[in-house]
Amino acid sequence: MKKNLQVLCLVLMTSFFSAAYAQTAEDFHERGNIKFEHGYLYGAIEDFSLAIEADSAYIKAYYNRAFVKSQLGYYEEALEDYTLAIELDPFYVRAYNNRGALYTILGDYDAAMEDYNMAIDLNPYYAEAYYNRGNARKNAGDAEGALEDFSEAININPEYARAYNNRALIRRTLGDTSEALEDYNKAVGLDPEFGEAYYNRAILKIDIGKRSEAVKDLTMAIEHHGNLPEAYFKRGNIKFAQGNIQGSIDDYSKAIEINNGFAEAYYNRGVASFQLGNIEGACKDFNRSYELGFRRARDYINRLCNGNSRLQ
Repeated sequence: MKKNLQVLCLVLMTSFFSAAYAQTAEDFHERGNIKFEHGYLYGAIEDFSLAIEADSAYIKAYYNRAFVKSQLGYYEEALEDYTLAIELDPFYVRAYNNRGALYTILGDYDAAMEDYNMAIDLNPYYAEAYYNRGNARKNAGDAEGALEDFSEAININPEYARAYNNRALIRRTLGDTSEALEDYNKAVGLDPEFGEAYYNRAILKIDIGKRSEAVKDLTMAIEHHGNLPEAYFKRGNIKFAQGNIQGSIDDYSKAIEINNGFAEAYYNRGVASFQLGNIEGACKDFNRSYELGFRRARDYINRLCNGNSRLQ
């Protein structure tokens, strides 16, 4: 709390003195950067806008305003600002890359590919553009193309942990399990706090029968990416299979706490509760699972919970 108050005071003081002396686009832009660095995103947008009002050709202000808007989920507005930045500077590599990332989020993979291609044409050693183009290709179903791009990103930057993780996803899709595992190992080796990579490696280990190792990876995923209901769910499944019924219930409960619409987690917790003799709790979970659309819960409901009244 004390640290937050100190930061707030710093930003307010900066804003006060800047309000008195900010005359140029550069002044407004710098004030926007300070606000952004301290998490005051809407204030940063306001100052970048003032910079643009002071100088309508201030490219960095368009770029930074677009970046902040994308952080807040205003993707269409961010696209407009990146486009304005590119119109002012047709060689602005990062603007092409970032606009491509927004097109990918919005599902316009053709437009994304055009922007990534342009970024790569302008800078053939831009690892992030290859990585992002790989994601666009992956989402468009071009696994081989994605594999090439992730590999090129790694060739340019051998310490690109996210590129190893995503290349592993592609390799697993293509059936190259051992190479996928090597990539996951490299990803977590480069970034020991990479929760997503631990989770993905755990799923692969489950597939190849290494459940005890998978539990360790799921635990690491939870430690470094706490709001990951699927990790609790998968760990709960393994605990159930190993006979740790109460442990599985605890994990299913945590998954539901994070995502209260997780139908299969309710169903599995119901099965585990039934194993421990908690019929009332089991029926409650089966009914909730069925309400959420998990039709398999109907069999348990008809057998255990409804007496002569049966769901169809």
